[in-house]
Amino acid sequence: MAKIQDLRPETPRTNGTRKESTIENLARHHSGGATGEWKTFWPYWNKTKGWGTGGYHEIILRDGSVQLCYDPEEITNGVGGHNSTTYHICVVGNGSFTAAQEKAWEERALINLERFGLSPDDVKGHREFSGANTACPGIDMGMVRNRLKFLLNSTVKESVDVANYLKRGDTGLTVKLLQENLIKVGLKISVDGSFGPATEKALKAFQTANGLATDGFYGPATKYKLEAIVKPKPIVETVSKPVEKVEEIIVSDDKLTAAQQKVVEEAVRLKLIDGKEPFGVMDRMYLYSVLISWAQRVEELEKLNK
Repeated sequence: MAKIQDLRPETPRTNGTRKESTIENLARHHSGGATGEWKTFWPYWNKTKGWGTGGYHEIILRDGSVQLCYDPEEITNGVGGHNSTTYHICVVGNGSFTAAQEKAWEERALINLERFGLSPDDVKGHREFSGANTACPGIDMGMVRNRLKFLLNSTVKESVDVANYLKRGDTGLTVKLLQENLIKVGLKISVDGSFGPATEKALKAFQTANGLATDGFYGPATKYKLEAIVKPKPIVETVSKPVEKVEEIIVSDDKLTAAQQKVVEEAVRLKLIDGKEPFGVMDRMYLYSVLISWAQRVEELEKLNK
């Protein structure tokens, strides 16, 4: 999967918005220069062009990483006269692109085609739009579309598996399970089996809180993280002490040793626990018992090293 850098919270916008359902085309662009990224493009767009919104929804850098610049609902400035119905992706370069970029392009193109209900025939290069007079995107778009068709028709899909994603507009039992799991980690949404704006908002909140790409897609990385949190935890038993003794220790914070208290404070700092309530569905007593067992082991090791 391409590495995602989410710039959406900081990018300026003045063009207004549209409904995602109005998107008819996916546009491929090139930057026209050998290097570049959002922060180098913006001064030209803003100062020279006088734009209040950037040109692209996504920018694919030379190393294959992706800058997410705007949500699909935002109208950007990629192709004059066609922006209200087009989603724009720029591949940095001037007719020469890296293998990492092409792999990221295919991944992002397939994800967005699936999201907008489009086909490879709806993918256009900048110069293919009516009224455009440019060499952009600097690549044979017939070849690009054929490659996307091959990937969509391939049973393997060359590691690009769109079916592993849930997105806004999806419905069914898998969406219902996602909603139930989001509720288990403390997010307030309805369980109706429909991936709407509320579910997408909750999913983005979870992604942000857990250091994931905040793209609103329920893909493999987000699924792994969410399921790891809501997975039932085993009962911890110790050989040296009966479970009752462990519970007696962990029920009252004032019975913790200095080392044990330090471990608990570190857990609070890392937001594993908030000091009062469980984190998500994680049992506070279970977590404390693990932390204390850890602290006791640390104390034993420190004594051996003295």
